[in-house]
Amino acid sequence: MNKKSKLASKWLEPHDKIPEMDLGPLSQILKDYFQILSESQPRPYKIRFIGSPYNANVADCRSLVVSAHHRAGSRGMQVAPIAVYHILRKFEIAENDFRNAYNTYFSRQADDQPPREGGYIN
Repeated sequence: MNKKSKLASKWLEPHDKIPEMDLGPLSQILKDYFQILSESQPRPYKIRFIGSPYNANVADCRSLVVSAHHRAGSRGMQVAPIAVYHILRKFEIAENDFRNAYNTYFSRQADDQPPREGGYIN
């Protein structure tokens, strides 16, 4: 079984729309692959993404506050696809670059976990 089939629930093909995402992995992908940091806000469902020069008070600094939400059956905060697309536009990240980072991130996560019954990682 190849890695792609193990990741079927996480793998994004070039034509796939970007899905709703857990806030943790989204923040980690943006930090690791695009050098965009995140910081919590006074309201627990808001998060600010901030790019270089990493100071929201500097005129050239790009930052964006997005809302997250709880999804029934989910343990963490979720970010809607439209908010993810808004982040990509704000920070001038190409969708294909984000898909590649997404796939790399989740393939590394899969490498760190033993396959579940049937060989698939959910």
